[in-house]
Amino acid sequence: MTEHVAVIGSGMAGLTAAHILRASGRSVTVFEAAAHPGMAAQTVDMLPAGWVDVPLRVMTETGWKSVLALCNSLGVGTFPIDCPVSFSWNDGSTWFRTGTIQVGGRLFPSLGSLRFINRSAIVIGRDLRRLARDLDHSPPEHETLAEFFTSRNYSPIFWQGFIFPLLGTITTCSKRFLLDYPAANLLVLLRDILFGSRMRRLQGGTRALVSKLAEDLNWITGSPVVSLTQNSSGVTITNARGEKGEFARVVIAAQANHMDFLATETYAREQNILKHFVFDQGELVVHTDPSCMPERKSDWAPLNYRMDKDFKQDMFTVWVNPIEPSLKSDAPLFQSWNPTVTLDPSKIMHRVTMQRAVVRPEQEKHWQALSDLHRESDRRVYFCGAWASAGVPLLESAVRSAINVARLMNVNVAWDPK
Repeated sequence: MTEHVAVIGSGMAGLTAAHILRASGRSVTVFEAAAHPGMAAQTVDMLPAGWVDVPLRVMTETGWKSVLALCNSLGVGTFPIDCPVSFSWNDGSTWFRTGTIQVGGRLFPSLGSLRFINRSAIVIGRDLRRLARDLDHSPPEHETLAEFFTSRNYSPIFWQGFIFPLLGTITTCSKRFLLDYPAANLLVLLRDILFGSRMRRLQGGTRALVSKLAEDLNWITGSPVVSLTQNSSGVTITNARGEKGEFARVVIAAQANHMDFLATETYAREQNILKHFVFDQGELVVHTDPSCMPERKSDWAPLNYRMDKDFKQDMFTVWVNPIEPSLKSDAPLFQSWNPTVTLDPSKIMHRVTMQRAVVRPEQEKHWQALSDLHRESDRRVYFCGAWASAGVPLLESAVRSAINVARLMNVNVAWDPK
């Protein structure tokens, strides 16, 4: 008989898990609190041109192997983009801007203009070479980013002004959490981005991927799950509208801090594990206000960082037009993460508060505890999400967590690159 499975949440992890399980022959019902799948819930329509992903997602072949393998299996293509970066002080003056040099199929960072041949550029170039050498010898397993850079006496302009803003874009977490990130995997990923293949974007954007992942799924949307109860015959899910369903197994793809529907008396062990996963919060603003950009338009880049000279406060802004073909000829459109400048309210199109899982040195033992829980012989409820799997970036760890759960349910994932 066909096994009936429920997935709670439809972000990247939930949709991937639902797709894999449906492809294995199971009947899959997705419960989503929002009216539309969470993966594309914040997409902004830009009629008549199309739409803009929020956040704007880019990836590389080395860092996003599982995501790209999934896209390939679904027939969702990608296209290459160039993504130079500018670095400006809070007064709008640009102190550094990158360009790229292509050698074969690989890109290497370079100066964006001869105007930036200065002391900062020399220090960054020198320390980039040092970093490449240091990463040939993997950092100690539990060494944090702060420990890695301070113990090796890297220049502050390099690691706080150049490296940390780039890492903040990958993790979308604040500096106080970033300092405690385990260094090894994150720095290797950054090296592959800086010296690897070109960045890529999804053809058709996130909606194209969501459309493929959502095929042949049953949907119950627009109402949050309020209770989950378990007995010998299965697991019953009830949402706020009173709609119920009984399922053989359930995959919870919500954030670890958004699971109030788990009954304390039944899921005390689960809650004891989930409470150790930490999330940071930030605001993403879609707007047309250029005040967040470098003062000189010639210094604008697809990715722009703005910071104070003590490196205590920074923000980043994506200039959408150069990397979104449908908007290339339109007026400038921006996405700013945690803006530190006051944006003109009349130029703000959309704003959303987002929570992101962060990785701490002790995280490994909590992932292991979750893995041990999943492997219990009578397990009916599983957890997946970017927070539930080791590594970065977030989309990649979300897909990996979905694959891990599918394997626990005896499903072979043919397109898995690992």
